[in-house]
Amino acid sequence: MKTPILIYNKNERWGILTLVMLNLVSFLISFTFSSPDYQFDEQKLLAFQESVNSQPSQKTSSPIDSLYTFNPNTASYESLLALGFSQRVAKNIIKYRSKGGRFYNAQSVRKIYGMDSVFFEKIASFIDIPQQVFSTKYPQKRKAKQVSIPLKSFPFDPNTATQAQLLSLGFSKRLAQNIINYRSKGGHFYKPESLKKIYGMTDEFYAAISSNIRIKKQGISAKPKGSSLDKSPKSDKPIHQVWPKGKKLAINTATVEDWDKLPGIGRYYAKNIVRLRERLGGFYAVRQVAEAYRLPDSTFQKIVPFLQVDPSKIKKFNPQTADFKTINRHPYITYEQTKQIMRAQKGIHLRAKDDFLVVKIFTEEELERVLPYFVFE
Repeated sequence: MKTPILIYNKNERWGILTLVMLNLVSFLISFTFSSPDYQFDEQKLLAFQESVNSQPSQKTSSPIDSLYTFNPNTASYESLLALGFSQRVAKNIIKYRSKGGRFYNAQSVRKIYGMDSVFFEKIASFIDIPQQVFSTKYPQKRKAKQVSIPLKSFPFDPNTATQAQLLSLGFSKRLAQNIINYRSKGGHFYKPESLKKIYGMTDEFYAAISSNIRIKKQGISAKPKGSSLDKSPKSDKPIHQVWPKGKKLAINTATVEDWDKLPGIGRYYAKNIVRLRERLGGFYAVRQVAEAYRLPDSTFQKIVPFLQVDPSKIKKFNPQTADFKTINRHPYITYEQTKQIMRAQKGIHLRAKDDFLVVKIFTEEELERVLPYFVFE
């Protein structure tokens, strides 16, 4: 009996089935991913180009074209952006003002973190800060509230006067309370001018009451002879020492205690002056003392005759070899100027004054101010 030709074994049947499945999958793939014929439509392209050309161009003006005079103490965030400030610098300005910071001149804007020196040169001439708002270097004490009741005139001792007596003299509640708090912490008034240092006291109000101030001197009670108490008698309160007239104060070596003896300089101003001297590396001119934090110009003018400077005492550094921290912590050098100096160290050599002017790190005025602290080798 002959074997039929179309009878396949199991393996042959699986092979045929597999081949059919592969052909079917290939067909489906080619049908699915076949790309349709693309017909180029020139009219649609021309219509698209015409619609683009018809739209108004949104050409942005460069920052220098949109500049106008502005006050950095009042300009809004949007105004700063419109002037060309970056978002980062504009936010830093707003944040600085929100913490009580103030700009007193155009150069103070330059010290804002992130300010580019090239951009600052473009906007510097447009910065307008009203001088009448900032008549002195630092804000004056807040004026006391005017009293609605008339001032009474009678002698009083600020060391013993009660709060009721101070109020009847025309002191505001806040000012009277400040005096009481000062005395409760051990404070004592040794002369009428000491009242000026109380927070809230204005020059006008002090002038109105100064003629009625009577401060009793602390006397020493008599003791029997031979008593140990009559030796080296001491008062309850220390007597404030005064700097001798005609004697000069070496401002580069004077201690906080020495400064405290000058007229009008208390412990607070003395610490601020010494702190400024340490940051600078010393004073090369007497006028630098006036830059101390919150030191009134009237007080500075009083102590000028006592001051003497020895420029050889200042600490200098080489701008070519100094590190970033040493340069940046100097009060006369901004963060951006520090970065420029560090870049110049890798390129040209900063060996003389003219080298700084070539790379435009400082203006001539700024360079003259900081130059005494540089040493070139």
